[in-house]
Amino acid sequence: MKTKEIEFDIAESYFKKLPSSKQICCINPKFIKIDSSRNCLLKPTFWLAIEDNKFLLHSFYLNYHKKFDFYDIESAYGYGGPISNVTDSIFIQKVKNEFVSWCKEKKIIAEFLRLHPLIQYENYYWGNIINNRQTVLINLELDLMDNYDARRRTDVRSSYKNEFKIEKVDSKFMNDVFPNLYYENMKKIGASDFYLFNKKYFINLFQSKLVENWLLFNKKEPVAGVVILINENSKTVEYHLSARSNLRDKSMVFMIHKISEFYKNKNYKSFFLGGGRTTSSKDSLLYFKKGFSPIEIDFNIGFYIYNKKKYNELKSLFNKDSNRILFYR
Repeated sequence: MKTKEIEFDIAESYFKKLPSSKQICCINPKFIKIDSSRNCLLKPTFWLAIEDNKFLLHSFYLNYHKKFDFYDIESAYGYGGPISNVTDSIFIQKVKNEFVSWCKEKKIIAEFLRLHPLIQYENYYWGNIINNRQTVLINLELDLMDNYDARRRTDVRSSYKNEFKIEKVDSKFMNDVFPNLYYENMKKIGASDFYLFNKKYFINLFQSKLVENWLLFNKKEPVAGVVILINENSKTVEYHLSARSNLRDKSMVFMIHKISEFYKNKNYKSFFLGGGRTTSSKDSLLYFKKGFSPIEIDFNIGFYIYNKKKYNELKSLFNKDSNRILFYR
């Protein structure tokens, strides 16, 4: 078996070799590179294991903590995790042994991953997997309205009474409109500073071929927007970012419905909406998304402690009995 840290171009080439169903946008090395523009301290890292015709690609951020002189691993914003072209348990066990050794050499203490719900990570990940919350998926191969619950069907019908018009727009127009909508939206819902992404991030995101940018107009004024992650090979689209100026109108209902129609007509198979803002089963955002589909998928956290001695020493130092894996941040 050969293992090594690789350059972005090589990582991208191996991602393209995955079966089409596994080419989910959030784990694409291109997306990780875009996401890193949120913060200059984020270092995209790509690690590859190869044995004959089998391979595993692990894409993540390698973060250095100067105060304690060690590194840790974290997935990109949204979801992540290692991915392979096979589910051979013997091969994955060999990969684990090699990766553990690499982490020890690199002074990596721990790993925290937000595992993508559309990938069965029990087949590819050697660490601990724990359930975090539910997420929602729209099956675009089914009749949309038949799968909406009663309240959502009512919402969709009433949304047509407004003067809404939805358009797919270019990156320049999206950049002129969406960031301000987004910042105002985040302020209204009391989001933390973490979610106030910088302008560079938005520019890189909107310009990427991984996304399509949508705006909703009311009487020619843009009042809502959605950034959709797309992958033609997997026939999957993902709801990434959204914003609206009016939190009480039906603009987002209209947008999700019309976007679903658009990709359904392009023969995409699924529209992944994600989950709520919290782990609660009564989370208001989760409740909103469940109106579009009865299909719920587990979102799991993956973690592994590569240096248990150092990790436990830090726990004692911080005097913390915390459930957070990277508690020292």
